[in-house]
Amino acid sequence: MALNYSWEGRAMANVKLRVTGMTCGHCQAKVEQALKGVAGVYTAIIDLPDGEAEV
Repeated sequence: MALNYSWEGRAMANVKLRVTGMTCGHCQAKVEQALKGVAGVYTAIIDLPDGEAEV
């Protein structure tokens, strides 16, 4: 986990997660939607071929 910057006085971090079981763009969209629904998550970038999510 890397602290990159702050927003309104709060430290922000980027985290890479391994995501298994994604096989298509629909899976990718569902994972992105689920991560963006988590409190404190402002961005979610899903890499389908590598099976990773960066939040």
